[in-house]
Amino acid sequence: IRYLTYAALPALLLTPLRRRQLAAPCGLLLGLGFGAYTATPYRRLAKYLPRLSWLDRLHAIALVPLIRVVGDIAKMAGYPVGVLWRWRRMGLRTED
Repeated sequence: IRYLTYAALPALLLTPLRRRQLAAPCGLLLGLGFGAYTATPYRRLAKYLPRLSWLDRLHAIALVPLIRVVGDIAKMAGYPVGVLWRWRRMGLRTED
């Protein structure tokens, strides 16, 4: 699902540039997706925000999507490496 989501993202971002009538549906999908993607970390962050200064609050809020994207990229990069490692460990040969 993670790979498919990131593969579809460019299409959702670029479609409104080519077809103006699809700007609203693409924007709606992006907004709903962003909300679902960041809901849990923002919910967890909410209990700590009152203790932070306004500038630290802005930083924390802005970093949530960045942290999620970096984590996803790390998982997507690490998954194939782990699969190859398991195959080699189980005795399955792959071409390097």
